[in-house]
Amino acid sequence: MTERIEFQGKPITEDEFIHYLTIVEKHADEDVTFFEILCAMAFLGFNEKKADINLIEVGLGYIFDATRTIENPLITVICPISLEHRNFLGPELKDVVRNKVSDISKKTNIIISKQDPTTLKYIDEYLSKNPSKKFYLSEEFNIHIEDNKIIYQDNDCLLDIDQPKHFPKFQLSNLACAIQAAKLISNTPLDATKISSSIFAVEMPARFQKINDPKLLEYVNVETTLYVCGSHNPQSAKATREALEDLNTKKPVFMVFAMNKSKDLKEYLKQFSSITTELLAVQLRDGFYSTDEIIQTCDELGMKARPAAKNNAISPIMQISIACPDSLILVCGSFELCGSLLQLSSKQ
Repeated sequence: MTERIEFQGKPITEDEFIHYLTIVEKHADEDVTFFEILCAMAFLGFNEKKADINLIEVGLGYIFDATRTIENPLITVICPISLEHRNFLGPELKDVVRNKVSDISKKTNIIISKQDPTTLKYIDEYLSKNPSKKFYLSEEFNIHIEDNKIIYQDNDCLLDIDQPKHFPKFQLSNLACAIQAAKLISNTPLDATKISSSIFAVEMPARFQKINDPKLLEYVNVETTLYVCGSHNPQSAKATREALEDLNTKKPVFMVFAMNKSKDLKEYLKQFSSITTELLAVQLRDGFYSTDEIIQTCDELGMKARPAAKNNAISPIMQISIACPDSLILVCGSFELCGSLLQLSSKQ
């Protein structure tokens, strides 16, 4: 839980978590949500620490989100948007986009990441009367890989950045937006060497993360490769599938899978129908698809699937590793499922 709030790249301590929670609870009414409490704790901590820059991720949509208390942020980044959280933001893609971008501050800098054409049309429509300066990926700035280097370019900047060995291509757009944001913040030219060092040092839990933690690897055969990825919508499913394909592995691919009912189950799983050997279905808790619903959807897609022995992440991983040691296991569909595995790591 402490990883939800970080200071200078490190999660807050348990003592700090309890300190902020105790203060916030004194002022919270009975209708306050879990995320609203976390936001209030983070804002309190940021104020105490006197941070130079606060990086805040919106929770759900934006119009009614707790992070809207920041009225005029220096920068607003619109990450790739797809059809998700339909019961809260939908039912249609245009509704999701409206919830996410229509009420963005008119006194900010807006960075727009890569979007599919329909989504971009809706974004442009909702931002048409917003006077904030806009920076579009593939227009005002670009990024690509060339000769094992990451090349970032805009109107007055060209950066040649070292590429880590396992750098998923879907992270390119995120990196480009981060560099563009850093340019807007910084008063000095960006240093490609420092950016390279940062990329190699950064940890991205459950973002197509290869598990190298010794404690977690105790649960699998030495020949088993284990990845966790919290992707949970069709767009991120496509990115995850492409990252898997880029590995060029000859190992059979198994999925350990759970998904919240607010997501589009069939559209997500469709991306993996041709590359997955078998899926083990988990119903993590109430509000998640049942194992029967997951298996039925897999049947419709021609995917082999069965229930996990237990409704958690670790049991099906052990099942697969025992039955097929030389395999690649992908835990996906839910950050909560991935987190239940990562909390067993030696870093916790």
